[in-house]
Amino acid sequence: MKNFGLIVEKSDLEDIMKQAVKEGIKLYETEKNSKQLYTINEVCKKLGKAHKTVTQMVQKGILKTTADNRIPHQQLENYLMAQ
Repeated sequence: MKNFGLIVEKSDLEDIMKQAVKEGIKLYETEKNSKQLYTINEVCKKLGKAHKTVTQMVQKGILKTTADNRIPHQQLENYLMAQ
């Protein structure tokens, strides 16, 4: 295996590191959110809709729930993207 060196300006290295950290945080948040489950009340607050409205959205299949009646984050994402 050959060793080699790389010369990078300090400002360029700082930019590369900042970008890597931003991308890492974005990936972490995406993974964290994808596992997030919300109650109907939490979804009401997030969407600014009445409890009855969100309940009807679940009953109509617009928002799918888990067995314990929680709404996965991805369902909110899908709904918002369709709007």
